[in-house]
Amino acid sequence: MFKSGPSPHQTAIAMIGAKPGQTVVVVTAGAPALVGEIARVTGLNGRTLATGLTAASAPSLEAAAADAGALVEILPPAPDTFAVPDGAADIVVLDN
Repeated sequence: MFKSGPSPHQTAIAMIGAKPGQTVVVVTAGAPALVGEIARVTGLNGRTLATGLTAASAPSLEAAAADAGALVEILPPAPDTFAVPDGAADIVVLDN
């Protein structure tokens, strides 16, 4: 068996700086695999939330999280407000 290499998102994960147990919110998650990798880092003691998704992008995010072996909570889009209360997140990632 061949050993799998490092994640292609290793640099982005390092730049985001997420740590186990933290809460990370990703807004408009256009890179589902990256969100799955973030969830792998935050682990079971942390939370990874995604918001601002379209109906078409939610299944690909769920599949990417499953591939990473992690859980991503998908929040419903809120057009005029931010779906996470103040102080509830350690890191917010704006995927543009």
